[in-house]
Amino acid sequence: MEDFQNDPAADFLAREQEQLAGIDGIGGLANGYPTYDEFNDDGETQLQDQGDGFSAIRGEDVVQQEPESIRIWREDHTRRLEEKDALERKKMDEMQDQAKQDVEDWYKRYDEQLKHTKENNRAEESVREKERDSPAQHNGCDWPKVAALCDFSTKAGVGKAKDVSRMKTLLLNLKANPEKR
Repeated sequence: MEDFQNDPAADFLAREQEQLAGIDGIGGLANGYPTYDEFNDDGETQLQDQGDGFSAIRGEDVVQQEPESIRIWREDHTRRLEEKDALERKKMDEMQDQAKQDVEDWYKRYDEQLKHTKENNRAEESVREKERDSPAQHNGCDWPKVAALCDFSTKAGVGKAKDVSRMKTLLLNLKANPEKR
């Protein structure tokens, strides 16, 4: 027992327990723990009703039913959320169907445009082949044909650093004054 009195922590706990014994019904605790009765007829242990610290908790353990108005609101709220979810699913399905239809329409327009472009390119290619293979109608000179195939615009290509103005000038002079063979 002398160890208990010399131990400062145990001494502090004993003093605190004595001070708290009268406050908020904390008395009746044995070594800081509630005391238990013997087993009752059902084999369950019961806390003694000595105003121990757990009496307030036992009272809160009883499940309280929510008020009728809250239950009605919760059911109504759940129903409204389910309706909104169903409406959202319906709209999402409609949007997906519309998107599929838009993609199909785009591919149809793309295929039509591609077909039209191919037809135009083939027609232009056949015209160019005929012009290329036809005999020169410019007094036996091919320079006008060459000049027709060249691009004489003044736009500068991106990344092109070569000066081709001298060649353009030469081709234009040959077109205007063709040399006869």
